[in-house]
Amino acid sequence: MSASEQSATRSGIQTLNSTASSIDQCLASVRNIQHNLLSSYQGSDGKAAGDLIAKWIGNAEIVLGNLRSMEQTLEHTLVEYGAQQAQSRDEIQQQQRQGDAVFDALSG
Repeated sequence: MSASEQSATRSGIQTLNSTASSIDQCLASVRNIQHNLLSSYQGSDGKAAGDLIAKWIGNAEIVLGNLRSMEQTLEHTLVEYGAQQAQSRDEIQQQQRQGDAVFDALSG
């Protein structure tokens, strides 16, 4: 993963987080409206409006869950990349130490 890909991944994580936070705020507002509506709006039209809001909340929660899942996947990708980089660095350093030991043995 190149530096620009890492940067793009971090940017994606921030965007997903920001979007999810905005949806959380909207959901809180809609739930408040739903509560106020259901406590004062009676009859079949009130029930229909309440059902519509409940459906919207359910759909928004699905979208929110998917955003959080994508955010976690991207975060996991960065962690895995970091672990892979550390392993590669360790292997290179091990090879360098072995090469140095061979050189030292041959050069007396």
